[in-house]
Amino acid sequence: MLRKIYITHAGKWAFALLFCVSLLFPATTFASSASPEPAISVKLVKYVGNPTRLTLELGGDYLVQDASLTLPQGTYELKAENNGISLYKNGQALYSGNSNFSLQPSSTQLTLKINQRPYLGSMAFSLQNGKTIRPVNTLSIEDYVKGVIPNEMPASWNKEALKAQAVAIRTYAMRRQHQVIDDTINFQVYGGYNNLATSTQAAEETRGQVLSYRGELVETLYSSSNGGKTEASGSLWGALDYLTAKEDPYDPKKPWSVNFSKQQIDLSLLDLSQPQLWWTSTKEKDLTLMNAIKSWLQQNGWAGKEMKITSIPVIEWANVKTVGGRETKARIVIQFLTRDSLGTIQAQQLDKADLTLVELRRMFGGSHIIKSYYVNPIQDNGDTFTVSGNGFGHGVGMSQYGAKSMADQGLSMESILSFYYPGTTLSEASKAVSSAVVASAQVPATPPVAPASPATAKALVAKPKPKEVKPKVTPKPLLVASRSAGPVIQGKIKSTVLVGIRNTPSFNAKPHATLKNGQAVQVVGKKDRWLQIKTGNITGYVPDNFVQITR
Repeated sequence: MLRKIYITHAGKWAFALLFCVSLLFPATTFASSASPEPAISVKLVKYVGNPTRLTLELGGDYLVQDASLTLPQGTYELKAENNGISLYKNGQALYSGNSNFSLQPSSTQLTLKINQRPYLGSMAFSLQNGKTIRPVNTLSIEDYVKGVIPNEMPASWNKEALKAQAVAIRTYAMRRQHQVIDDTINFQVYGGYNNLATSTQAAEETRGQVLSYRGELVETLYSSSNGGKTEASGSLWGALDYLTAKEDPYDPKKPWSVNFSKQQIDLSLLDLSQPQLWWTSTKEKDLTLMNAIKSWLQQNGWAGKEMKITSIPVIEWANVKTVGGRETKARIVIQFLTRDSLGTIQAQQLDKADLTLVELRRMFGGSHIIKSYYVNPIQDNGDTFTVSGNGFGHGVGMSQYGAKSMADQGLSMESILSFYYPGTTLSEASKAVSSAVVASAQVPATPPVAPASPATAKALVAKPKPKEVKPKVTPKPLLVASRSAGPVIQGKIKSTVLVGIRNTPSFNAKPHATLKNGQAVQVVGKKDRWLQIKTGNITGYVPDNFVQITR
């Protein structure tokens, strides 16, 4: 509970007395916390950061719920101090309390500004780690949809695309109305209250409409651009019948590329015995990219080391693809120098095979460099490499640029949704069957953000596996090929990606053929975690976790 800080100055007593009078003679009826509409709670992170103090601008009367006290319209400040949250007005401390503080508006139309950004609904504040004030905004899902649309899709786009986006946002939120999500691309980007005409109209014209599939709300994943082909959800998360891989003639592909030199520093021009003469002044050719790689190296075995990257002689895909044609693994060789605290330098080499593209993206500095995993063959230009691809994001579900293209061609919201979520039904939320509750511990994946121009489009990072939304069925146990199997065993490929067959049991060996899910094979040998298989006239090695024994 909040406790009053007794203030010696008469003016401060007067201000405190004003609040006490408001308790004795309440003049305001506060909005009920039990909203007739479905509500959702959103942890504010993206636009707030990790503050130790927050400026609040109240657009009307708000109730301090823990103290049954009314705050009139005005500007206030919250501070994290003394292991609690304190409330200030014009620099004067009014109240302090424990680590929780919540405000309820007297009207559903009132806004509360945090650092000048307005929010509808109630606002709860909690203290994290004894020093960070974390707001959680609880509001109706319809108001939430209006606050998300223009942050996920430009409000200037065709209204049919915006309406499709509104339905996707609402459905996604309805699946998560019993958990606390946040306002970042970990879920959906929520920017608080706005009243942009086109996006607000799109929300109003689709009010209450959601997508369902076989009695449950759809996992309406979406990304900026799929590069011309959607990805199956099973390649990244749980397999869903309505999130499959298929060609997308509407997506504009959005090509991207990054070039870098193989040789970053010419060692033949340097005296390696006297690094003090050149270490500070010598820089890599592609400094921004190399700094990102050095940061990755320092986090993966070379902590605290100064380093210079001298060359990247090898980078190649492992040709292990998802059903949507996206690469999953790569090999890279990095040659570099390290210098210790005594000034001694040492030549180093990292030969990293079986590197996931998720990790390669981190190594290269993030999604603004490698914008998707729908990549082209790497170009070896002699002195340089070109890494290129199409699309921005994971490619599962709706392409936002594809939706725009469909809408611009005169296609309706219904056509857009049925193309990207085939087999689903558009209906009123009140008539749709309730979804399975997604556990609050789960970090789902809706990472979209379609920016106003391709140059600023945000790429999305694949997130951890969401839970299956289909009715649970106890699966038959999979019998995986034993590493001590006999000389000839019948099996089949069990994988959501194409599996490469290699001449040697190593990811360093390039695949000379690929196998599809369900393809029959004979297991004729083993080595470590690799199985030697035969199918037709093709023989080679595959990882043992991709083979299921059939008899």
